[in-house]
Amino acid sequence: MFEGYKKYLLIKYCWDCGTDDGVDCRTKKEADAWARRYIREGWETVACINTELKRIEFVFGQPGGVLKWFIPTTAEALRQNSRIPEYLYN
Repeated sequence: MFEGYKKYLLIKYCWDCGTDDGVDCRTKKEADAWARRYIREGWETVACINTELKRIEFVFGQPGGVLKWFIPTTAEALRQNSRIPEYLYN
């Protein structure tokens, strides 16, 4: 991987704004810290996507409907590769 590569992508959601990209992070620890900050700032949900393994690493806040944020092919890949309980996606 090149030097500027960042493995973790944060996506945040709130009822008023919909989804928005958060920061990209090199480590899961860094992603965790940013996700907690977004929740404190008022975002309702923050999902961390591992871009190498194509999976959801964690979801903070109200996780219902996270897969609906993505186009169907991406949502299916994330569902298959993630280890988060299925009920959290609906």
